[in-house]
Amino acid sequence: MTTSIERIISGGVAGLLGVIAPFQTMVLCVMVFIGIDFITGILASYNRYKEAGKAKKWRFESIKAWRTIYKLVFSLVAVILTWVMQEYIIPFWDLKLVNIVTGFICGVEFWSFLENAADISHYKGFLWLKRITKSKFAKYDDEIGELLREEEAKENGGSIKKED
Repeated sequence: MTTSIERIISGGVAGLLGVIAPFQTMVLCVMVFIGIDFITGILASYNRYKEAGKAKKWRFESIKAWRTIYKLVFSLVAVILTWVMQEYIIPFWDLKLVNIVTGFICGVEFWSFLENAADISHYKGFLWLKRITKSKFAKYDDEIGELLREEEAKENGGSIKKED
């Protein structure tokens, strides 16, 4: 026999799965892309630590895991809300908004994966993409370029490299 709490939980899970059934592939794609980015981000962080030869012992920081959880939740909510908007608010448009939003989220995560792959493998193609991306951002938007340099400084132990 099942208790009433088990029935409530299983009913809630079944209801949630029923709600996302029409776009479950999109939800799965977002989860896979963010998960792969999370794993390669951890590996890249460890690889950068080893190469820097820092005195402190490398450790996994829970704040980064929480950021990934927030990113996953917000991304899934964005996909769900986009589907609701597409199906119920603007059904007269023959535009697959949920595919566009999912594609954007997965594209950003894929780019992050490529940057992590550059730090892990040192493959020249990935390193070239990373360098070009950073130089283009710095060239066209000084504010984003500054943020990228600050992030790189954090990764490299605090020294900021100024680019001309």
